[in-house]
Amino acid sequence: MQNNFKLQLVIITIALISGCKKNEALTNGTENSTNASNEKAQEVALNTSQKLKNVETTLLVSNSINNNGEKISYKTDKLLKGTTVHNHATSEQGIVTGAVFITLKSDDIPLALKSTYNTKKITKHTYQFLVDKNTDLKSTISDLKQYTVIDTIEIAINYSPIEEQF
Repeated sequence: MQNNFKLQLVIITIALISGCKKNEALTNGTENSTNASNEKAQEVALNTSQKLKNVETTLLVSNSINNNGEKISYKTDKLLKGTTVHNHATSEQGIVTGAVFITLKSDDIPLALKSTYNTKKITKHTYQFLVDKNTDLKSTISDLKQYTVIDTIEIAINYSPIEEQF
């Protein structure tokens, strides 16, 4: 009987030891996969954070205007002749030429408008004028919008491939 008891004790001890080793192996495997998934999550969070920071920076420095119904954005403080712009409607980049086209609601251009801007008649209701290199076109458009006789205002943009322009 005592031999039976010793034999049972040995079998139970072996079973417990082998069970502990299997559990230890499973725990190590789980820790490795947990560490790998934690590292992956940290990497994804870091990449996402960097992408969001880049988007925020882009959004902070990007300005936009409505150019005859199309959204034009640029990454400078002022919209000057020679500024690179992005047209959201056509997804094209272009360069501001410095020419501004205005279409009037009537045939006659007001004297105040004619004296302020050196306009040239293009067609029956359409006039064009050129701005200096240091003139902010965004403020020019704001000034022009105050004239009730103006129907549309459009800044001329050259959409030729930028490499070929210079």
